[in-house]
Amino acid sequence: MQDARERLSGLDCTKTYLAVFAHRKSVPHVDCFLEQVPVPRIFEWNMWHHRDFCARSCFDLDGVLCIDPTDAENDDGPKYREFLRTAPCLVVPTLPLAHIVTSRLERYRPETEAWLKDKGIQYRHLHMLDLPSAEERRRLRAHSSFKADVYSRVEADLFVESNPEQAWMIARLSGKPALDYTNRQLINPDGLALATLQQKQKYVRRRAFNRLKRMVARTFG
Repeated sequence: MQDARERLSGLDCTKTYLAVFAHRKSVPHVDCFLEQVPVPRIFEWNMWHHRDFCARSCFDLDGVLCIDPTDAENDDGPKYREFLRTAPCLVVPTLPLAHIVTSRLERYRPETEAWLKDKGIQYRHLHMLDLPSAEERRRLRAHSSFKADVYSRVEADLFVESNPEQAWMIARLSGKPALDYTNRQLINPDGLALATLQQKQKYVRRRAFNRLKRMVARTFG
């Protein structure tokens, strides 16, 4: 905003400086703002250039950094290796990512590292699932539990996950927030506990109502 003021200083006109979002410390630098948002915060347009976000988060790979493979490509064989080599890139962060956590199998690390290097995506750690096959991974349903385990062990404040169901599970298993990247929804473990309680209460009320219906039917049948 200060840069804008300096660039416009030579114009002989009335100027009004507005920000859509402002922090309480930046309010004096504008004439008006639409919403005051405290920190820490990220916006959709700056998240991949935000130092704290990139340095203190875990990131899913397929569906976040690149597209997901199709069912035909996901054959755990030649077609899948071709996908790993040629997958279109969705975003290139301008800062190194702390942790990329993917349920891709460990045996595909060379192809994955080569793709990340080719796309210019920097990272500190690449965590991959060490299982013998995709079939075993599906049998164990290891996607969410593996990601939640890594997230629980590392110094990270957020997990960015493309699959909404996995994001929910990661938050529940780790006890830390997850970002459902597809729906742009933050899943807070405290909120999950409340949602689970509400579901239980709804279930109890439904059972009680069904019992009452059966009693009425037997009595007046």
